[in-house]
Amino acid sequence: MSLKTGSSIKSIFQLVGGAAAGQLILVGTLPIVSRIYQPEDFGVLAVFAAILALLSSVACLRYEAAIPLSRNSDEAINIWSGASILSVVFSVLVFAGGCGYAIYNDFGLSFYFYVLLLSLGVLLAGLNVSLLHYAIFEKKFKLAAEMRIKQAVMAALGRIGIGLVWSGPVGLIIGAILAGGGGVYTLLRGLPIRSNTSNVRKIKMKMFLKENIKLPMYSAPTSLLNAASLQVPVIILSIIFNAKEVGFFALAMRVGTAPLALIGQAVRQVYLANAGEAYRKKNLGKLTENNAISLAAISIIPAFVIAPILPDLTRIVFGNEWLKAGSILALLAPWMVSQLITSPLSSTVIAAGHQKGGLISQGIFLIVRVFAVFLGYLSGDFFKTILYLSISSCLCYLFYSIWVFVISGAKKKRVLLFWMLSSCAGASFYIFAVYLKSILFNANIALFSTAIIAMAVISFALGAVFAKRVISNV
Repeated sequence: MSLKTGSSIKSIFQLVGGAAAGQLILVGTLPIVSRIYQPEDFGVLAVFAAILALLSSVACLRYEAAIPLSRNSDEAINIWSGASILSVVFSVLVFAGGCGYAIYNDFGLSFYFYVLLLSLGVLLAGLNVSLLHYAIFEKKFKLAAEMRIKQAVMAALGRIGIGLVWSGPVGLIIGAILAGGGGVYTLLRGLPIRSNTSNVRKIKMKMFLKENIKLPMYSAPTSLLNAASLQVPVIILSIIFNAKEVGFFALAMRVGTAPLALIGQAVRQVYLANAGEAYRKKNLGKLTENNAISLAAISIIPAFVIAPILPDLTRIVFGNEWLKAGSILALLAPWMVSQLITSPLSSTVIAAGHQKGGLISQGIFLIVRVFAVFLGYLSGDFFKTILYLSISSCLCYLFYSIWVFVISGAKKKRVLLFWMLSSCAGASFYIFAVYLKSILFNANIALFSTAIIAMAVISFALGAVFAKRVISNV
């Protein structure tokens, strides 16, 4: 892909548009879903989703990352075929392992049903990610956007429809499975898979997979550790605390990660498409630097502004029983913002060939987060545990981003100075919002909420204008 501004920005807006529509559907239906299901159901979903994310992170052994960097369509289709075969084999192993575990422990039939859903989810996730990376190679950004929308529609309809006739967490889980199926169907129909599979040869497939052997050796363990650092704390939380509290955490994470899925993943996909060429042209540092500043511009200040009203806003939108989820969401803000800024830049590690460093960094992430949960366990307070987890994650992303700037050649002082100034400005807005709340909230809730939301929207819009100008300098 060319680094020309028009092409890059058009690609970003196509992906962001699809991701935005998908997230609006999912988040927009959450007020309905939260009134159909109980917090305990969300707690079960959180554990299932954590295990699914952990397993699916290595379903293709990370070979999908090599698809957008392929030199030609022949290489791309052979790598995609190899990655897809690996995902099928891996899902079968998951099913066999789950059934073996159930037989050993003499579990009932319901456990086998969950094992079946888990293995199916792993298969669909693996096919989805390989097809999505193939769409990036083909520059089918519009198709990728369409896929996001159809996934969201399938998930929303599945969760609401099943929840109305079947109590318990099953509807939430099946909704996620339906989303995966919708994504695979959409991408298979829109990509030239059938016409290109004639170029697939066993010898070629082995050759191209061997050329990218660093991916399963280093990137796959890195991806697994990254997923573990995010998902293992959720599993530990479900063991330490009850399902209801984990359900509050799950809803807060779902709402908090919406901007990450909305903007971060879309930018990451376009960044990955540009990173290979930028590295060859020795322009990777500038690309990384400008993306880091742009993402900070649209996220830091709006997050500080909206934080004071999150508990009350959550109660109004999702129902009175979800008030605690809003308090948790406010605690998660530092984690969510730092992840939003840093996550798209992780492709630099692959483009620059620093998979070993990525593996070590994700191992540190896992250790730090587990230690944070352990500190929370010692305190015996769920909210303190979430706070420790959020702060530790924020610090991990900060040091990780500094390392990414070093290996990419970005001017880290410029980026860190901008982040610091944005954080100071955001903190000032936060203090003002808290002061405004003390004056207006009790007297006029609607006026206060409207003022805060307006401030957040304006700060986001100004940040977006600034970000567009920064990206134009690439």
